[in-house]
Amino acid sequence: MAHRVLHEIVLIHLSFFIISDEKFVLIYRLSIAETFDFNNSKNFIVQHLVA
Repeated sequence: MAHRVLHEIVLIHLSFFIISDEKFVLIYRLSIAETFDFNNSKNFIVQHLVA
């Protein structure tokens, strides 16, 4: 349960971080729409920020 809450807090912070770029907002919304492993989603977002 605590991990779930932490996960959502991290995603909220990520959403504020990437809100300035529509492409990243779309990626964020797509990731929210699915159930996904936290590490995979984090790596996915980081790869797109670095790219």
